[in-house]
Amino acid sequence: MNKSPESSVFPIILCGGSGSRLWPLSRECFPKQFVNLIGDNSSFQQSLIRSLAIKNIDNYSKSPIIITNENYRFIAQYQAKEISNLDFDYILEPESKNTAPALTLAALKCNEYNPESIMVVSSSDHYIPSISNFNSSLNKAIKLAKEDNIVLIGIKPSNPTSEFGYIECETKMSNHSAFNVLNFHEKPALDDAKNFLQAGNFLWNAGIFVIKTSVWLDAIKFFNSNIYNLCKKSFDSKDEDLGFIRPNPKIFKKIPKDSIDYAVLQKCKNSTFHLKAVVFKSVWHDLGTWHSFWELLKKTASSNVIFGDVIKKNISNSVIFSTSRLVVANNIDDIVLIETPDVVMVRKKSDLDGQKIILDLLSRSNRVERSINRKEYRPWGWFDVLDAEKEYKVKKILLNPKSSISLQSHSKRSEHWIVIKGQATVTSSKKTIKLHPNESFFIPKNMKHRLCNNSQKSLEIIEVQVGSYLGEDDIIRYSDKYKRKIRGNS
Repeated sequence: MNKSPESSVFPIILCGGSGSRLWPLSRECFPKQFVNLIGDNSSFQQSLIRSLAIKNIDNYSKSPIIITNENYRFIAQYQAKEISNLDFDYILEPESKNTAPALTLAALKCNEYNPESIMVVSSSDHYIPSISNFNSSLNKAIKLAKEDNIVLIGIKPSNPTSEFGYIECETKMSNHSAFNVLNFHEKPALDDAKNFLQAGNFLWNAGIFVIKTSVWLDAIKFFNSNIYNLCKKSFDSKDEDLGFIRPNPKIFKKIPKDSIDYAVLQKCKNSTFHLKAVVFKSVWHDLGTWHSFWELLKKTASSNVIFGDVIKKNISNSVIFSTSRLVVANNIDDIVLIETPDVVMVRKKSDLDGQKIILDLLSRSNRVERSINRKEYRPWGWFDVLDAEKEYKVKKILLNPKSSISLQSHSKRSEHWIVIKGQATVTSSKKTIKLHPNESFFIPKNMKHRLCNNSQKSLEIIEVQVGSYLGEDDIIRYSDKYKRKIRGNS
């Protein structure tokens, strides 16, 4: 493999979190980084746009490397294609192991190009509206990283808060471009946060840092050789197809969970690894909770954040988010009200433990809504379950342009397709036909069939399933261009 220039920069996007604290809008099957919370793009897409903009600074930048979960591979790929036609590397984790193993896998991939390359590591759930200010901070950080420093991007605190971790620097904030890091403080008590703000030498830890590939590999090997060795073994026996890089799952399962901070950064004090902090002088926000979402967007005199079809009166200090139905609210304060097609959540906004309690209640009740919503995404598009009982299910299905489902059959259900928008090409064991709006096709049990959209526009159909079992795993695939399992619902 050809080596890249010494100044090559790899943007690394960590994109595997489940985002449970923003439930019910964010769920395990479709987490917050893929949801359009602010603006027309998801926070993952916004991260991708920032990463691509690194090419505009004085370094040779490679295409971003995206670290995500196996279950999110097609969502990430689809959203990335909406932003750029470039081919990206997707490293797929079989299960979540936190950020230290994820970054180690990314570093091993970068190491194939050049051990001296620089990694710009960021999460996919940050809100950073100013790309130019972001690049200005990265310029400083990259120069320091070339000198073998581990460089953190910190935010000067605007108020005391317990929602973020803190970086303690050697001196008070000044016009200097970088500061030596003395210590880290995980989400502190509010009184401690007030003291940090008054001291003047503390930054919020933005979870963004810049490091040379070889330095990270040396550091993780030194501080946690078990993570390094298992990651390397898993990566060395990886599979690659369709731009997806899959570490060996049996070895990966043995990797201990650990974060970048705990595995390496907080152990660097009094070691040969040097930590620097660069101040990011612009708007930054971690969209981690509904409270932080409110903190970012509250703009009215009554400090409300309102989205969707909402009629309100005498509302204050609240978040109301409607996605599919009219919400009418009157005479309430300090409320989070989130409406989705299958769930309505209402709780006190100021009760920061309220979200965890709700999720615990859902888990104890074995409610699938904790992790699954009505709309599920596939490599060809998505489906939305409109109605369901024991023996029938009604779906709305969207096929992307030039896409198709696998050639498949079902043993326990029949299906009836009705085209409502676009043109469908249906292949069955008997024939191939074209369907236009208001035309339909019936697929009995065990019939091989495939639905195709050969046009440049989206295809939408209504599917009615009837049978003794309607689970997504009642499927046998005979041919699938996405290389999914013969049986199963992935």
